[in-house]
Amino acid sequence: MQARYNHAPPANPDLDISNEQLPQRILSKVKEDFDAKNGGFGPAMKFHHVDSLELLLYAAREFKDHHAQEMLILTLSRMAQSRLFDPAEGGFYRYSTTQDWSAPQYEKVLFDNARLCRLYLDAYSFLRDPFLRDCAFKILAYFEKFLWDSQEGVFWGCQLADADYFGLAPGERYKRKAPPADPVAYADANSAAAMALFKASVVFSEDEEKYRSMAVRTLRFIRERMLDRRAGLLFHYWRKEGALAELSGLLQDQAWAVLAFTEAHQYLGDPDYRDFAGQLLDNTLQSLWVRDGAGFLDCAVEDSSFGELKTPLSPLMPNAVALEALWRLHYLKGNFNYRRWLELALKRLLPRALETVHHAAPYARILDLYQRGRLEVEVVGRKEMSKTHDFIAKLQSSFLPRKLLAFVDPEDRDFLLAHRMRTNRFPAVYVTLGREVRGPALEVAEVERLVEPF
Repeated sequence: MQARYNHAPPANPDLDISNEQLPQRILSKVKEDFDAKNGGFGPAMKFHHVDSLELLLYAAREFKDHHAQEMLILTLSRMAQSRLFDPAEGGFYRYSTTQDWSAPQYEKVLFDNARLCRLYLDAYSFLRDPFLRDCAFKILAYFEKFLWDSQEGVFWGCQLADADYFGLAPGERYKRKAPPADPVAYADANSAAAMALFKASVVFSEDEEKYRSMAVRTLRFIRERMLDRRAGLLFHYWRKEGALAELSGLLQDQAWAVLAFTEAHQYLGDPDYRDFAGQLLDNTLQSLWVRDGAGFLDCAVEDSSFGELKTPLSPLMPNAVALEALWRLHYLKGNFNYRRWLELALKRLLPRALETVHHAAPYARILDLYQRGRLEVEVVGRKEMSKTHDFIAKLQSSFLPRKLLAFVDPEDRDFLLAHRMRTNRFPAVYVTLGREVRGPALEVAEVERLVEPF
């Protein structure tokens, strides 16, 4: 397998990625496209623009941007109360052909709904508005009922569009059979679904075991049934008919899966998830990294490649997902090369990010994560202890976008002393930002006080 190389424009030397105003410049362009009447962005056709909404949520939390927060609240409310959301069976349709969300295109896609579910859960964690929690629950209920295959342990990619069925009033639908799901599983969409399920497991603690089990089964399916062992990369899709996996090496699948497996590590404390994420990222760098440092290509070229797959591309949005993977694993794996590659790509992609609007939203968020630095949370304790579990659940139920959890063996006295973690009681939680170390928190009730200043 050979990586494709594009000819990215040279970086502007006047643009420095340490300039803290750059994320704000991109945010300002996103705000300029905001629809103050209906929420969302732009005229018809009206899409969800989850990346831009995530940037608004990030800005509300990290920049204390009340205007961004108001935009986010209006959009999440208007979308959920419009015809874009199915009040009978839950879930969002793909887009509306009108600016006021009133004319949906009747197709529900796992990838969109998984990301929207996670967005509503994160917004609830930050704002504590029960309306947001209720919306997230309805999305979960939708893709659990209509897209989850409990026998295979994976989600199908979409429910077939049927305008006659979805156009019926909710009270009339029971007379007809719901459209079936298309039995094809996609790696990127299932990775996003697993991330939403992990978050749901701490927000809906009464159903923690169910959501966590579904997330674990989904990641197991990806790893066991969708991995191209020859290349060490994931296939894009797996078709139930013939149990066939195809189209190996797309960037979007590798990047989303790396995030999902690092997420599993931070919820479960199992290093096997982190290590698999590292292997997958290394293979992605080997196959898709552009040699001049301009980020990642969207797929690798093989002799059998056809059509657009032969055309060199380095798209901004999946690159931003891959850059977040580098940002996470630089800390979780202690690999300084990941940070070096992250810096190279941020520099080379910056001119393109400043030329666009919504495609640059995830780049702006990652650039700010890089500039501000990570919030390191060390959980010192054995993962099988119930109190360790309670610490993790408390930390993950908060919206702390710069947070990265690491797990420390309480028997590793050298590490504890080197990092100024002086306590003989475990489990315990420490928080580090730069040179400042706070802690320990020895009770779950103390965790919020520990992280609040950050």
